[in-house]
Amino acid sequence: MPTYVTALTPAEERAFQAWVKANDIRDVDHPDSRYDYRGFWKKYPNFRHNPGEHFTDEFKQPGHLSFSNESQYATPENYGGRWADDTYLPQMSTSRQSVNPSQLDASIIGLLQGDTNAPPPPQLATGHTPTDPNAIAASLTPLPMSVALALRDRVNRRNKRR
Repeated sequence: MPTYVTALTPAEERAFQAWVKANDIRDVDHPDSRYDYRGFWKKYPNFRHNPGEHFTDEFKQPGHLSFSNESQYATPENYGGRWADDTYLPQMSTSRQSVNPSQLDASIIGLLQGDTNAPPPPQLATGHTPTDPNAIAASLTPLPMSVALALRDRVNRRNKRR
């Protein structure tokens, strides 16, 4: 099992601990932090942390709430989510319903654009065709519901600006 903490020499550890104290970082060795502060410090030893300031994704560890593909610990099997501007999009589930993606395109694009005349989605394995936009997003898209809804909301906001 891989470790996600950068190893430091004893001298580096002393310097790191001084940096932690100077920057008032309180969750360095807390298991819930899921951040490799030692790796961050080793790469950016002169960084001055301001209270509330966000550290880069580069040293987030698997299990962090916003672990992303920008982390050095992301792998093809555990690549994390990704950022779209300031919005975090979680890693897609590997358990997808077996629906031909080309059948989804017109329905999902229509849904996201708010088109009430979009072609109906293909029938699901459960034997019914959903008509509620949220049910369509939840049942058909290979994206998590939160991502589908975020996409729908983004298209709606864009349409309102026009």
